[in-house]
Amino acid sequence: MSKTKIEVVIGAQFGDEGKGRTVADIINRELDLGVTPKELLNVRFNGGAQASHTVIHNGIRHAHSHYGSGTLQNVQTYLTDKFIVNTMVLNRETRELSEKGVTPPRVLISNRAKITTPYEMFANQLIELINAKKDRHHGSCGLGIHETEWAYELDRQYRQSMYDHLIHAITYLQNSSGDKLHTYDNRVNEMYGLLDQFFNFKDVTKSAIWQIFIKRVVSQTDVDEDYILKHGCELLSDGHFVDLPGFVTSTLYVWIREFGSLNLKFVDDAFLKQTIMSRKYQTIIFEGAQGLMLDAVYGSFPHVTC
Repeated sequence: MSKTKIEVVIGAQFGDEGKGRTVADIINRELDLGVTPKELLNVRFNGGAQASHTVIHNGIRHAHSHYGSGTLQNVQTYLTDKFIVNTMVLNRETRELSEKGVTPPRVLISNRAKITTPYEMFANQLIELINAKKDRHHGSCGLGIHETEWAYELDRQYRQSMYDHLIHAITYLQNSSGDKLHTYDNRVNEMYGLLDQFFNFKDVTKSAIWQIFIKRVVSQTDVDEDYILKHGCELLSDGHFVDLPGFVTSTLYVWIREFGSLNLKFVDDAFLKQTIMSRKYQTIIFEGAQGLMLDAVYGSFPHVTC
């Protein structure tokens, strides 16, 4: 086999440059040359759930968030350690593809990818809602992208340890035998035991991840923890008061359960290098997210994002 060919697609403006369509066109070109979908790999190497790369293939239209834009052509996706994974959005996207009659190839994911928990999404949305009352909100998609980056920077060792336990728990769940619902629920409960030291399900407010959550919201809004406890879910649920710790805990249960049901395979840092060296794939397409002009440091302020 010849050397692996590398294609890189990057948006040079403010997004909406047609990155998804470009990736799909590259893949169509390769398929026309006789390359099979299994000889292609679609790599997502930056951004996260806020992406929306639209492709139309064989009459099916799909806006790709986590999945690479070659998914409708049956090309496998690899999410690198620079990609921010939101399993709630990934699960929803998987269901959307299924409803369109598409069964995507198994997603490969770096075992060092950043994972957005419900806390980051809540923090993101609470900050926007609280600051909107002060007429100083930024305008956000509410998916917790910046909050996830912030949480990892604040306590990288803690978050990596939490992620390692999560991967262990999810892998354990996926590899467990039996398909009866009560067996699955028992497995989920056992996963709780593995993760309880991080989430403290009996009292979420005593967990380390809650403290990171509180620090983030307080630092961005100048409100205190009592205000968040009293008004947090009131803001999020449009006036219907819900106990925030209880709400977060129940959401965590759904989050972990959905994470365990996803068709994921975790790979280590050496995966991509080994893949290129072994020439397993004829062509690897790196698919960028966002546009260069949106970069918070080098972009065109104030039209920037994280």
